[in-house]
Amino acid sequence: MAVATQLEILDLRHFSARQLRPLLETESRVWEQRLRWNYQSSTELLLQYLDSRILPGFVALDRGRICGFTFCVYEGQKAVVGDAFAIANDTAQMLQTTHTLLHQLLQLLQNSPGIQRIESQLLLYDAGSINEVFLASGFTMYPRLFMECDLSVPADAPMLLPS
Repeated sequence: MAVATQLEILDLRHFSARQLRPLLETESRVWEQRLRWNYQSSTELLLQYLDSRILPGFVALDRGRICGFTFCVYEGQKAVVGDAFAIANDTAQMLQTTHTLLHQLLQLLQNSPGIQRIESQLLLYDAGSINEVFLASGFTMYPRLFMECDLSVPADAPMLLPS
């Protein structure tokens, strides 16, 4: 049985690094588990920006508990959606929170004076899971091919192909 959420969306600049650290550390673990990326240095850099209170974005609260965030970076006439991450009891609730955050951020960016282009690459999400919020805002999708090579396996070792 799903628990109803009472989502509140607030400006990211109202929150300190200390308040968001647990959520960012959870995200760092997800990067490690899903993509085998050590995201810790990115987390620490983001925490520094959070304490400077200059990063535009939003935080989602569910019954007063921080459960998600998103932010962007302005680069001249371009804005880049830097990240969107949420936690919840189930995947549907997590995606709904992420969609809500992204919708709020995209509205902000589309109404920002001087912005002529918005870009985003959110690697943690499965293909199609967050498309609708971007497509509804007029985005064009371009597939990204993520590849890796395990260098711990000798190059002359036989490769096993998936069946």
